[in-house]
Amino acid sequence: MTQTLPYNFGALSPELSAWERSKVAVLPIPYDATSANYAGARHGPAALIAASRHMELFDEELLVDIASSVGICTLEELEPDMRGPESMMTRCYDAARAVVQNGKFLMTIGGDGSVVFGPIRAVAEQYNHVTILHFDSHLDLRPEHMGTQFNHMTLMHLVHGELGLHVVNVGARSFSEEEYRYVEEKRVKPFYARDVVGRYEFVDRLLEELHDEVYVSFDLSAFDPSVLPATGRPEPGGLDWYLATHILRRVGEKRRIVGADIHELMPIPGQPASEMLAAKLAYKIMGYAFLLR
Repeated sequence: MTQTLPYNFGALSPELSAWERSKVAVLPIPYDATSANYAGARHGPAALIAASRHMELFDEELLVDIASSVGICTLEELEPDMRGPESMMTRCYDAARAVVQNGKFLMTIGGDGSVVFGPIRAVAEQYNHVTILHFDSHLDLRPEHMGTQFNHMTLMHLVHGELGLHVVNVGARSFSEEEYRYVEEKRVKPFYARDVVGRYEFVDRLLEELHDEVYVSFDLSAFDPSVLPATGRPEPGGLDWYLATHILRRVGEKRRIVGADIHELMPIPGQPASEMLAAKLAYKIMGYAFLLR
């Protein structure tokens, strides 16, 4: 009898990936219509899930099989709405809201950054004082870009300005003068890459900025390109694997992670290291969200 790996996050058996059994739901959104410089993030969700099928499910840090402990359901890819990014954001919100209202931990896999506004909004509606912990090489605080306010480069302006959510950026090292003025005027407190790379002691100060409930939004350009080159928005400098996971673990220990997304993975053919990192990062976040409390 032929044995085949299930095509879902982690290649999990039906027992571990059933909706009813799972605490985590993975929502793939293959959309990158707002990408300004390099297209290809639409292929990120499929590449991440494909890489996850070859991960070791026993986590070497937590010393537990995360999938067996929490259950992970992989949802069908969300079909893009080609009427425009505003319509797509609404579609993403509706899909995310259905997941969150069923009590699942939502892990959204993009796509470009515009796809995660809806999931952030849906998760924030479930909690009174959620902080958005935003890993990114950019601030994404432009009020508009390319003639629209609905864009991956306006994401955190929408989250902060329109939704009124507390946003803490980690890893920014490229932004416009307009975004810098916004940070100064609104007293946003980014932890710029130049101030945190190679340092661990700042995490205590970071924790002070976070409310009890935290949503993790992870643009993979937060990593140094030598660590993860496969992103549509690369910038020199950035986080390494151990600093990123150290931050996330501390957040999981001291706060409650209530939702997450990973976006801006632009696969490079024949170079699977980036999608494996992205898959393991998603898996780590699931573990930190459930197994440290």
